[in-house]
Amino acid sequence: MKRWLPLLFLLGLVLGVHAQGHHRGEPALRLSAAAGSTPGTQLSATGIAFLNVILGEAEVSKIAVTSSGTAPLHVTAAAISGEGLSVSDSLPVTLQPGASTVISVTWDPTAPGTLVGASLTIATNATSPKILIYGSAFAPTSTPSYKVELTWTPGTGSTDAAVSYDIYRQTGGVTTLVGTSKVASYTDLTAQDGLTYLYWVTAVDASGVQSSSSNSYTAVIP
Repeated sequence: MKRWLPLLFLLGLVLGVHAQGHHRGEPALRLSAAAGSTPGTQLSATGIAFLNVILGEAEVSKIAVTSSGTAPLHVTAAAISGEGLSVSDSLPVTLQPGASTVISVTWDPTAPGTLVGASLTIATNATSPKILIYGSAFAPTSTPSYKVELTWTPGTGSTDAAVSYDIYRQTGGVTTLVGTSKVASYTDLTAQDGLTYLYWVTAVDASGVQSSSSNSYTAVIP
């Protein structure tokens, strides 16, 4: 499998007011397979957070499932529960060690408020993890107060070009995938007052292979 060189430095970070928008993300977890010829499951997230979604504008979040063991991983189904949620996948699929598949989750809220008690369960022959889903939705006239603008320099030396970038954020010990971008910049419109965030970026090629992480950048929201 072709590997990615790390992304270079994040170049900029700007805080501002009167931003509009919404994105979501997910915390990360690795479930390692035991030694020997056994399947293993590695997830890119243990949860999905759809934050500040505008009514009438459906949001999509992605979960990558990777075969982390020494035997093939059979991913058979993805079951979702929760109002306004739907799932898109290419299951069932058999993943050789190191291979990945992506499951997309869409939330299309119909009323302002919060989404709680929702989940995504992924059935495999190794583990069948349950991913919790949270969300908040607001009317178009109600907007977030702050934005964080990020830019970065794409890495060089890979034989495959990046087709997109995944932007990660950490606060309070929880890591979330806040969004994706097809260009080397991104604006996070879900930052909350009084919190400190750590950001980093990975590149993704046309086969879904993800690079190692860029350096991180810290944003302090007043």
